[in-house]
Amino acid sequence: MPKDKLLYSDERENIKQIAIYLRELFIEEPSNEIFETLYDLWETKVSGRLWDYGLYNDYLEFGKIVLECAKEIPDQQIKLKLLGEVGYVCMERGMYDLAESYFSESLEYYISTQDSEGQCRSLRYLATLSLRQNKLDFAREYINQGLNIIIQNEHIRNYTWKFNQSEFYSLRGEIELNDRKPVSAKTYFSKAFRVSRTLPKKSEYYQLGHLRSLGRCLYFLGNYKKAVFMYKFCLKKSKEVNRLDLIVSASIDLAETLLMVGENELARKYLNEAIDLSEDNYPLLVEKAINLLNSFSKHVAA
Repeated sequence: MPKDKLLYSDERENIKQIAIYLRELFIEEPSNEIFETLYDLWETKVSGRLWDYGLYNDYLEFGKIVLECAKEIPDQQIKLKLLGEVGYVCMERGMYDLAESYFSESLEYYISTQDSEGQCRSLRYLATLSLRQNKLDFAREYINQGLNIIIQNEHIRNYTWKFNQSEFYSLRGEIELNDRKPVSAKTYFSKAFRVSRTLPKKSEYYQLGHLRSLGRCLYFLGNYKKAVFMYKFCLKKSKEVNRLDLIVSASIDLAETLLMVGENELARKYLNEAIDLSEDNYPLLVEKAINLLNSFSKHVAA
C-alpha cells in the first residue's frame, strides 16, 4: 500500500499554507463560501488522517486556524465540534487551562440545548483532563454523570453511545489504577474492551488503547512477562494502523517493564525510538521517556 502523502511534512506544510491563505481571505471579507472551503479542507482532507496518525502538532496548528474562523459563523455545531477536538489535542500537549476552557464552553452549551450526546462527549473530555491533572474527585463526578446519561439513553445503542460507554469504563479503570487497585482496574478495562469490540467502525483502532491499559494492569500486578507480551502485541498492531500516539506510549511502557527485568539496553532502544518518533507531537510522553533514560543512566553510574 502506498504511503499516505500526509505523512510527509512537506505535504502537510503545503496544505497548511492553503489553510492560512483561506483564513486571511475570511478575515478580510467573512463569507460562508470561504469558510465552507476551509472547513471542507479540514474535515475531508486533513483532520481525520492527522488524528489517526497521531500527528497532534500539525492537528493543533490546522485546528486553531479553522476554529478562529468558526467562531465568526452562525453554525454553533461546527464551533462546538472543533472546541472538543482541538481541546483534546491541547490536553495531550499539556495545555490544560486552554483545554478546560474549550471543554467547559462546549458542555455549557450542550446542557442549555439539552443535547445528551454532546453532554456525554464533553463530560468524557473533562473526566480525561481531570485524570491528567490528578483531580480524581472531579474525574469520578464527570464519569458518573456521563454513565448516568448513557443509562438514561440505553434504548439508543448506536456507535456513538457504545463508544462513550467504552471510554467511560476505561476512565474508571484509570482511576482504579491510580489508586493502586490493578485487579479492579482490570475489570473496568476488560469491560471497555468488550464494548469496543462491538463497535462496527474503526473498532481495532480504539481496542488497542484498552489492550495497552490491560498491559499496565499486568505491570502493576508484577506480572512483567505477560505485560511485555501485551505491550509488544499492542505496539505491533499500532504500527499496522499507523497509530503514532500508541506506538510511542506502548514503547515507553514496554521500556519501563524491560527495565524491571534487567533488559536495560533493549529498554534504552525503545525509549530512544519513542523520543525520535514523537517529534513535536507528544511533549509529555517525551518528558517521561527522558526521565526514564536519566534514571537509568544514574542507576548505571552508581
